Amino acid sequence: LGGVIETDRERFVYVDDRFQWQTTQAGPLTLYWHDQSENYLENVANRAESSLADIAELLQVEPDNPLRGVIYNTRREAQDAFPYQSDTITEQGIFQGFAFPAEGVFIGVGAEVNLIVHEGAHLLLEEAASSPTARVPSWVNEGFASFVEPSVYDYRQSFEGGADPSRMPLRHMSTVP
Repeated sequence: LGGVIETDRERFVYVDDRFQWQTTQAGPLTLYWHDQSENYLENVANRAESSLADIAELLQVEPDNPLRGVIYNTRREAQDAFPYQSDTITEQGIFQGFAFPAEGVFIGVGAEVNLIVHEGAHLLLEEAASSPTARVPSWVNEGFASFVEPSVYDYRQSFEGGADPSRMPLRHMSTVP
């Protein structure tokens, strides 16, 4: 009695037990989802995988730890999993997802390529910029994740300035426009 036993550290995945979760890979990201067509999720994951690979190459990063995305079907399902921001934000449904880079996970509503790529970009950017002395400003983090969403804009062309002329090429973004 009164002794102490130390065991090896062990990681485990705990997900919302209201649902029967399935998993699908999208490159370095394991997606957890429920009550959707497996063919649909695999199609979405395949489209997201290409974008996530491009982002990882751009950032010159290979994640050291597993990355996970938990996809809820509705806001009501996700409400308790989302961090509380304010009554207005909750009522208006301002955010579709939240990334938790320290844990290597995001939570989102709707199995959509843009959501997966956006939230996955947060995780990859944090991995690329992880440093005890450096922190990526929130506006850069959010701007980058929005910038690389596949249906919004082909960000690769912005390096040459050959895309939409109304958008500023990245090489000119040394300050907030």
